[in-house]
Amino acid sequence: MAIRKYKPTTPGRRGASVSDFAEITRSTPEKSLVRPLHGHGGRNAHGRITTRHKGGGHKRAYRLIDFRRNDKDGVNAKVAHIEYDPNRTARIALLHYLDGEKRYIIAPNGLSQGDVVESGPNADIKPGNNLPLRNIPAAPWSTPWSCGPAAGPSSRARPGPASSCSARKPVTRRCACPAARSAGSTSAAAQR
Repeated sequence: MAIRKYKPTTPGRRGASVSDFAEITRSTPEKSLVRPLHGHGGRNAHGRITTRHKGGGHKRAYRLIDFRRNDKDGVNAKVAHIEYDPNRTARIALLHYLDGEKRYIIAPNGLSQGDVVESGPNADIKPGNNLPLRNIPAAPWSTPWSCGPAAGPSSRARPGPASSCSARKPVTRRCACPAARSAGSTSAAAQR
């Protein structure tokens, strides 16, 4: 994802930057994977404004993202398109599985249109593949992972673009984030 920086033509433009959207290959989402998104305008269940200055903006639709991909072990998928998602800063990839199903995933850096991705314990270590934490060797950077069989994929203790597996032990894995590395500490041990 390349960044385009603006020239400081006005005080507000100084330091401004936007994505150049060069990696996007399709402008319309897959209709079967889109749901309506209702804005709340900063109001709670009673209708009272609890967060001021919320609301308005362009209309959005929610794209259904498959974060787990655990029911597609051993089924290869081809990356059909890299798309824009208005609900997040990351790009999303539309996968066409060999069994005919279509799903969205968060597109990691290095994933491009036409790539083949897979999930399962025997998957190769490359961008877009999904495999158990015990099969990831120490040191490579990866996207968010889960710390347990029932946990979701947002398991890093600190924010950042990626995590690394910094130690291999029989029972636990030690997860480190770039922000934590610069601070001189690592996050909690991740369960197998």
